[in-house]
Amino acid sequence: MQTETIGLYLTKTGQEAFRVLKTTLDSGKVLYRYNGKHGGGCGDLADIKRQINVTLATRRHIKAVIALG
Repeated sequence: MQTETIGLYLTKTGQEAFRVLKTTLDSGKVLYRYNGKHGGGCGDLADIKRQINVTLATRRHIKAVIALG
């Protein structure tokens, strides 16, 4: 099993607003999850992107360190 950060968003005070993680299981299955000050969850990467984009639209003080492509 291997886990890597594929997205990182910080508040203006440096707190993690969102950290998006990609986990690849030994079987090859890929799982995505996110957590941080503004919530957390798991599921399809497209759904996670949508959730983060909604938050970014309403909270302008969040900046992307590693943006989801």
